[in-house]
Amino acid sequence: MKLGEGMNTDNIPDVYILDKPLANYNGKIVDGIIDVIAPNPGEGEKYNVTLSVKQGDNEIGRESDEGDLSAKTVRVRLAIKLAC
Repeated sequence: MKLGEGMNTDNIPDVYILDKPLANYNGKIVDGIIDVIAPNPGEGEKYNVTLSVKQGDNEIGRESDEGDLSAKTVRVRLAIKLAC
């Protein structure tokens, strides 16, 4: 099931709502594929991406990745297994 997709050229997080009761998601995996695009990456430039899953105001899962922006595009895949 695909929740959504988007493009971020700002610092506002994309938000997708899980529309079923939380118990329906127990054991499911939230998977994110993120392309970090820098048309002209500078020497020493870094990237940082985070996938966060919240229930209300409580964060129930978080995965992050960071590294050198050594190419015009860096693809990052993050996944969180839900335990509800």
